Amino acid sequence: MNDQHVLIVRPGALGDLILTLPAIQFIRALHPDSHITLAANSQFYSLALPTVDRLLDFDSREMLQIISGSAESLYSHAYVWLRRADDSLVKNLQATGAEVVYASSFQEPERMPQYEFLLRGISGSSAGARPRIVFTVAEQ
Repeated sequence: MNDQHVLIVRPGALGDLILTLPAIQFIRALHPDSHITLAANSQFYSLALPTVDRLLDFDSREMLQIISGSAESLYSHAYVWLRRADDSLVKNLQATGAEVVYASSFQEPERMPQYEFLLRGISGSSAGARPRIVFTVAEQ
């Protein structure tokens, strides 16, 4: 599984990324030997280090190519959380051969903590899947 590349798409503000950190750590546990790229707001995505291998600005040209479907097949798996459902992004990722796991972060079917809802989208159930949040501070 060393050849797998995973894309996590989570645009939004600081709170959105913080609430997504347990899900990012869970994805790392699911794909321990994979190369993981996080596409997020560039102001905040360093919070996900060292859990991810690469940071991609959600507003970058590369991300635009992924969204529009003009990117080459780079990812074996994609985890996408958006404010509103975007079937075109999901279809474009599937067309490149990625196995897409999709969950809309603002349309929870029932009231539950945000991280549990995101984890349910990955694993089908949040029971027993409560990774701890780990913050690291880079030395200067």
